[in-house]
Amino acid sequence: LKGYNLRAWSKSVNIKYNKPSFTDLSYKIYIADAELAEAEEILNTIGKYVKMHTIEIYDKNGVNVASAINEVYVRNLDFIDNSNANNNE
Repeated sequence: LKGYNLRAWSKSVNIKYNKPSFTDLSYKIYIADAELAEAEEILNTIGKYVKMHTIEIYDKNGVNVASAINEVYVRNLDFIDNSNANNNE
């Protein structure tokens, strides 16, 4: 995101296995432009973004073998919370 200094990790993951696979796997994550805009707004105003995203996992033949619900946590390391600045005067 636009040069932000971020730290991100998977907070939790729930995996649903659809069928076994005996090939290499790949995955696809779709994040709409509106979701990116929402994340940027949250990172600028709150400093941390937590949201669930679906990941579809495919085998080498393009067969969907698993789905994962991934809860991501992203922290804006440059965020400074000024919400209490006026309360301390």
